[in-house]
Amino acid sequence: MEEVLLLAKDKVNVNIEFKEETQRVVKPTVEMVVKLGMLNQVCFSSFMHKHKIWLEEVRLELNIPHPLEFGFLVWQLQDFSDLLSTAATSTDTLNIDIDLLDKHEAFILQEMIKAQEKQMKIKFYFAFEKEENDEVYKRLEDLKVDTLIINHPLKSIDYLRGAKGKLVEA
Repeated sequence: MEEVLLLAKDKVNVNIEFKEETQRVVKPTVEMVVKLGMLNQVCFSSFMHKHKIWLEEVRLELNIPHPLEFGFLVWQLQDFSDLLSTAATSTDTLNIDIDLLDKHEAFILQEMIKAQEKQMKIKFYFAFEKEENDEVYKRLEDLKVDTLIINHPLKSIDYLRGAKGKLVEA
């Protein structure tokens, strides 16, 4: 991981997804990011939202003065009121599977509003098998989504170039 972070340093932002169900990887991962001076370039994320609490504990232990960005990865339909009221900060993001928007739009839009009221950013991600196309990109643009996590960057670049100047060209 350190090698990849060094390649990205001062060039691009990086998402580090915690996949383990334990907290043992949280502290060494944060320590590496601190050592490399990349806290402002990294978003930590997980489908297991308890990692947010563990990340905050490590932040306090390491005397990091500001909250660390955490992406709450969402793949199933659920009400996030409790989570958003107890754990989320304005540096965090709600990262939603695009399939949930397709299948449960009204509910997902309500959850987006709750997150935005907490000053959280909204990101949508595409599963590998999900088709990406101009119609989907336009829909997300109209919803004023902050970030798309995509699998086909060339398709998104084509969309940006065809957006008649509304979006910044990649």
